[in-house]
Amino acid sequence: MDQYLKTQSLVGGFEYEIVNRGVLFDGIQDFTKVNIYRILQEAVQNIVKHARANHVCIGFYLEAERLNLTIEDDGVGFDANSDKKGIGLKNMASRAEKLKGSFRINAVPNKKTVIHIIVPI
Repeated sequence: MDQYLKTQSLVGGFEYEIVNRGVLFDGIQDFTKVNIYRILQEAVQNIVKHARANHVCIGFYLEAERLNLTIEDDGVGFDANSDKKGIGLKNMASRAEKLKGSFRINAVPNKKTVIHIIVPI
């Protein structure tokens, strides 16, 4: 994951940080790890293509047997209520659903986008 983020941050021209609050990925099922990684990839691709962000923060934490993933950027945001959602957002939501989890996006035009995924582990 770190190497992927290093490469994409160079392509997208942003700095990133990963905040891991006690998540031990060794104990998480491979199916869950792969889908979380794919969601992360899709989110970062959207940041590179659309956000024009300077900073990206990726956070992991556990709460009540659930993995919480937050991906936040300080880019241009978009209208999250628009009916025109791209395939990337639909794919992320679908992957979260496959994991019996939730997908939420909060975007503020001209300010930021925050993606929050919660999945049971």
